[in-house]
Amino acid sequence: MGTGLTVPYGLAVQWPDDFAGKQIVCFVELKAPHVAFGAGFNVIEGLSLGATGYFTFSQLELERDLVGNSATIESHPLFQNDGDGLGSTGSFGVQYQPIESLHLGVSYKIKTDLSYDDGRFILHNKDGDKTVESLTTTKITLPGQLDLAVGYNISKNIYLELDATYTQWSSLGELALLFSELSEGCGDG
Repeated sequence: MGTGLTVPYGLAVQWPDDFAGKQIVCFVELKAPHVAFGAGFNVIEGLSLGATGYFTFSQLELERDLVGNSATIESHPLFQNDGDGLGSTGSFGVQYQPIESLHLGVSYKIKTDLSYDDGRFILHNKDGDKTVESLTTTKITLPGQLDLAVGYNISKNIYLELDATYTQWSSLGELALLFSELSEGCGDG
């Protein structure tokens, strides 16, 4: 049994001001730490099973240029809004040891759905003044992952392992944003 903390899909990208795709995105940041609780046991000699539960507390921020204006989408800060950016998933694995020095393993982590309710959408004009503010809702799916491993004890003190990972990036798809009514006139314009 054990616990752990990992940040498998955290990312941040900021593009320069002259980036050709700045109407698509200028800046994006996703923080998605996972708290893990896992356990494993030997079924029979040479065969072990394990399972882990993950709880994710995430935060999303995205900026883009809109014809001289910039738009920012932010979720609430980590741990500050009930249900915003929260998700859970699990993984399971099997390890088989056909002979004492050879270890074969496979594990699968299930995809994680994160939903953001009450995210803030803010539109700024070219002077940086806030002109529009609204609440937005979106959902992100973190991909599932299949891992395969082969390990071999070359000697008492040397262990060699080869791992392969397949990540289901196709589950990401698109990021659809749903807006509540836009509230005009929040800035100087």
